[in-house]
Amino acid sequence: MSQPVVIANGQPIAAKLPCTLEEFLVAQKLLPRSVVVEHNGEAVAPSEFSQRQLHAGDRLEIVKIVAGGERRSNAGLVTPGRSLFYFPRYAKKF
Repeated sequence: MSQPVVIANGQPIAAKLPCTLEEFLVAQKLLPRSVVVEHNGEAVAPSEFSQRQLHAGDRLEIVKIVAGGERRSNAGLVTPGRSLFYFPRYAKKF
């Protein structure tokens, strides 16, 4: 039997579901306080990470906030690992 998946930044990620968004982020080695997350098209406040339940097939967009970095004129939420400008800070896809 295959493990259920969550679609994170367009990629299927196997996860022990159901779980909270916070548990999923930690399992992916991401600090919850260092990311911005959209869950099924809805922005999620960091204060909700520990209550937001994930289920098989849910879609996440995760952007990791980083200080400094490289500004790119063609930056966007396209490819994991690319730097992009995110409001007053720089961020990159997880």
